[in-house]
Amino acid sequence: MVSRVTPPSSCPTSELPPSARVRVLVVEDDPFTARVMLRALERRCNASAILDGEDARDALASEDPDDPYDLVLLDLCMPKLRGREVYEWLASAAPELAARVVIVTGGPTCPADIEFIASFPNPILYKPLLLEDLLAVVGRRARRDSAA
Repeated sequence: MVSRVTPPSSCPTSELPPSARVRVLVVEDDPFTARVMLRALERRCNASAILDGEDARDALASEDPDDPYDLVLLDLCMPKLRGREVYEWLASAAPELAARVVIVTGGPTCPADIEFIASFPNPILYKPLLLEDLLAVVGRRARRDSAA
């Protein structure tokens, strides 16, 4: 079973029409952090969250290739399957989607993660997250998609 977090229903409706919205997957093992990220994104994006690296890999493997995620916000340190491992699988299985991954981390905790972060080609967001940084990453993705 895929562990998902749904955003609170009491929040205001979206600011953008659904056709212009960026589709974002948040992969974060901490439910509170996942909900905070969803709350920040929900007015600007079609955002969903998965709480586990293995579930994220399974969801991405079964994703509709005609409607891929525009952005994947991937926590680095998770149980079962680390963000680094999810990214490495994704880089092999779907390189075009791997180019849309943004690592979210409180900092690497093992030598393999330190090496991974040093060579990671995409943006990295450090915890504690600043709302402006999160929205800037999503905004850049939206502008890139609208220009295409």
